[in-house]
Amino acid sequence: MQDTSIPLAAGDRYPGAVLFDLLTALLDSWTVWNAAAGSEHMGRSWRAEYLRLTYGCGAYVPYEDLVRQAAATVGLPASAPQALEYRWDELPVWSGAAALLLALAPHCKLGVVTNCSRRLGMRAADRLGIAWDVVVTSEEAGFYKPHPQPYRLAL
Repeated sequence: MQDTSIPLAAGDRYPGAVLFDLLTALLDSWTVWNAAAGSEHMGRSWRAEYLRLTYGCGAYVPYEDLVRQAAATVGLPASAPQALEYRWDELPVWSGAAALLLALAPHCKLGVVTNCSRRLGMRAADRLGIAWDVVVTSEEAGFYKPHPQPYRLAL
């Protein structure tokens, strides 16, 4: 059996836990947004508007509502948010992400903190095929990142 652990320098040690962003750091959600929008240009415009709304909303507003509002603002049809959700289970895992998580898992707790609904967050977290110690969504925390509450809840 091959050793897949991550080597540490002498005297170093693993942290007690590592929290990851899910929809950008571990999964390539941009590809799915672009496909749902019909082009990279429209996908990026839509995603930028969604992020603007998210960072400005304060307390949690349903993720799906923000996605629909952003789509309408940039001129996408109502079918675009539906296509995004339809393709959610196709979110590509970044190369090396699953291997990294498997290598870290024996040494520390692993979790994700993600800016989406509980329902979609769990579906996305399942794409990595590991047993997470914690998955926290903005819906559960009551706020979107970068507000500290999602991170506090995860800890």
